[in-house]
This record gives sequence, C-alpha cells and structure tokens, in this order.
Amino acid sequence: MKRKIAYLVIGVVSLCINNVHMPNTYAQISETQYITFASNRSGSWDLYMIDVNGEDLRNLTNHPADELDPAWSPNGQFLAYTSNRDGNFDIYLMDVHKQEHWQLTNFPGGAGDLTWSPDGQWIAYAHDAAGRQDTDIYRIDINGKNLKRLTNLGLDYGPAWSPDGQWLAFYSVNLLERKASIYIGTKDGRNLREITKSSARGPTWSPDGRQIAFPLSHGIGISHITVIDVDINDKNQGERHQLSENLGFNKFPAWSPDGEWIAYVSRVDSATIDLYVINLVTEKQRKLTGDLSNVSGLAWVPETFFSVSPSTEKTTTLWGKLKQL
Repeated sequence: MKRKIAYLVIGVVSLCINNVHMPNTYAQISETQYITFASNRSGSWDLYMIDVNGEDLRNLTNHPADELDPAWSPNGQFLAYTSNRDGNFDIYLMDVHKQEHWQLTNFPGGAGDLTWSPDGQWIAYAHDAAGRQDTDIYRIDINGKNLKRLTNLGLDYGPAWSPDGQWLAFYSVNLLERKASIYIGTKDGRNLREITKSSARGPTWSPDGRQIAFPLSHGIGISHITVIDVDINDKNQGERHQLSENLGFNKFPAWSPDGEWIAYVSRVDSATIDLYVINLVTEKQRKLTGDLSNVSGLAWVPETFFSVSPSTEKTTTLWGKLKQL
C-alpha cells in the first residue's frame, strides 16, 4: 500500500534537551481506498475493512454477538453498525479513534440497512416492527433523539441519501405483485415516486447524484448490479446499464467516494459469498475475499478517516480487538 506520511514534529530541540516524552502523532493520507464489510469468518458476524487491491485486511470488531450494516459518518470519526448483543438488532455508534462505543437505539423489533446523512446529523435505517409484517424507513439523530418515520408503504428497506442530502432512495417490496421497486423522495419522506418497474433492491447513489446502482433480479437466485440514470425532475425511467458479470446473485452495491469503483458481494457457487469491486472506467472486476466465509453489507471508508490517525502506539489495539464488551 502506497502512503504519504507527514510527521508532525513540535519543538524537537526543546524535547531533546529536556527529555520530555510525547506520543508519536502524525497525519496520514492514504492513496488507497478501503471498504468496510461484515463477515462471519470468525464464527459470528464482525466488521472488517480491506483495500481495493484485496490487501491490508483489518478487523474492526470482535464480539460473540453479530455485528452488521456498517455505515461511516462523513467525517470518518464514527462508524455506525447494528448488533444483536441485547437480543434485538439495535444501532450502535463507535468513535473509532477514541475507541469508544455506545448504543443508539433500543426499540422493539430490529434495525438494519444504515445510511448516514451527508451533513453527519442523521442516520436513516429500516426498522422491522415487532410482531407484524411491516418495515419502514426511519431517521434518528446521532444523539438517539428526534426519531421520525419517513415511509409507510409496507416493506421498505435499503435507504440511501443523495450526495446533496436532499433526497432519499429506498426499495419497497410488494408481496401481492411479487416485486421490489426503487423509490426516491425528499429527505422527509414526501413526494415519493417509483423509478424502477422491475424487481430491484438496495440502491446506492453515485457521488455526483446523477446515477443509482442497484441489484436487478433476473430470476430466482440471479441478480446483476445495474446502473440507472436519475433525473430528479424527470419521472421517466433513465437508461440502464448492467455491470456485474458473475452468474448467481450480486448485491449490496456501494459507490466509492471518488466515483471510480462500485463494490458489491457476489455468490458464484453455493459455498461462499465474496466481496468484489468493479472499475467503472475499465469495467474490469476484481475479487477481494475468498476464505470460505460470507460477506454482507458494504460501506466505503471516507477519505477523511485517514486525515488524522491515532498514534502508532495504539495501532495494534485499534485494529485488533477494538471492543470487548
């Protein structure tokens, strides 16, 4: 991995004369992009990150319970995720640099499909109602307050904020028609309109807000990562373009911050579900994992995460067993 490391030296002469100890503080800028994902390689589901070359695998969580649905705050300081350590899947927040974490929600039912608003103030998620077949999109602030329901179509999942924070995409399952369609609406859940008429799930916006990628079903057990042009002011469906090549199902697309890559998970055979990336310029795909474990929900690590790194003395602890509860 190529990195530029700039060391911050304060009062070198003074420190040498007075023999004062200071931690090794440095700013670090990464030239390689990373993807966060959930994997059950350790037995339970934990969170990991890996670079786009399939190298430098790092363990972010280590807990007997399951941890899924990673979502980074725009400033790279916080990682939101879901965990069932208290029974239901609730939302937790982790301050990665301070190695602190706390529970954000404690509601009946379960939370999933987390996405952080571009201004860093809100987390949108899908909430399964306890005891009844109903899932809606909610948003909550990072203090665990101001909860608001945004959708009420029936079975709504996979919220995704537009880059400007003004729009929200999600998909809704219609059991009677046996299909799942993608909708977009304003950030408060109003002015909803359907942008796909075929079975589509899990949308993700391009960084410029002009396209949405999603898995498009081609029959039982088969789906491909597809990109559609989106014009907020045009109610017609945009042009579609298939990206993934693997036979089987391909899902959980996630657009890189620079718009160059889409990460997704793919099951080529019945054994494993692996992480892939596809370069949108060359349309060449690359497999990043392959150790007989399964991979789920994806989130790109923000570039801002690498702008300030903890001291080297904390690196082993940070990327090893980050939290022990």
